[in-house]
Amino acid sequence: MAQQWRDEPKFDKQYLNTLLDDVESYWPLKEFGVPEEALQHVNILLIGPIGAGKSSFLNSVESVFRGHVSMSAAAGSRGKSVTSMYRQYPVTASDNRHYLHFQMCDCRGLEDGFSLNKDIEGILDGHAPNNYIFNSSSALTSKAHGYIRDPKLKDKIHCVVYVLDSEKYSAEVGMSFMTEGVKEQITDIMEKVDQRGIPQLILLNKIDNTCAATKENTSAVYRSDLIRQRCFHAANCLGLPPLTVLPMKNHYMELTTSDEVAILALYNLRQMLRSADAYLRVNYLDELRQERYESQLS
Repeated sequence: MAQQWRDEPKFDKQYLNTLLDDVESYWPLKEFGVPEEALQHVNILLIGPIGAGKSSFLNSVESVFRGHVSMSAAAGSRGKSVTSMYRQYPVTASDNRHYLHFQMCDCRGLEDGFSLNKDIEGILDGHAPNNYIFNSSSALTSKAHGYIRDPKLKDKIHCVVYVLDSEKYSAEVGMSFMTEGVKEQITDIMEKVDQRGIPQLILLNKIDNTCAATKENTSAVYRSDLIRQRCFHAANCLGLPPLTVLPMKNHYMELTTSDEVAILALYNLRQMLRSADAYLRVNYLDELRQERYESQLS
């Protein structure tokens, strides 16, 4: 084990409290003088192969604010996707009095024989309603129940996160993070995301099953050369910069929360919020600064 290969996060109580305060006090473009009521929330879309742990990350985030391990999103490792619909997950603050200013958006896992590509543009552009059920034989159309014909900024996606299973990769036996069919789907999705200028990150899940030292001590993640190498492999797989890769361990066997998992969850979430803010700053800052824009978002 060496020194941390990233300056942050730090694994102590003070840093945990800083992260918690940063996330709970967040609203879009707060530092740029945008009023809190200008945009209700940012939307972070999670995309990945089946079993990669999208729903598990949602539960880890929720668990931080509930103070116990939460199972709000159905998670599992079965051979088919546990998620069958497009779901938006608002997160309640730790005081249980209000929603935080972000939503995690989950969708069906990618697999050979099932593609999100026919629906992805509707999701990115804010046409897909909450609880929209994916249909393998037809795409999202204006006839779908709850279809949003005139989406506002609050309906659209502001950051896309590709969730990968670190355990799947093995250079020794030539195993990639996903099948070639799924990689082709993600490549097509990335092209559509690029066209819209939406920021893209990688959440590298199950790092505890990749590195024995990290399994024993979660705070060792950023001192593990094996995890560092796996981050480079994940970045290379999707053609994104290594700095976009966020290692993650979720609650699997534990019934109680841990500070180390909470720090990883909050740190990664904060990176997603900062990416969403960067997108909004470039594309919507002037509009969001104007109070008149509030009425267009409601």
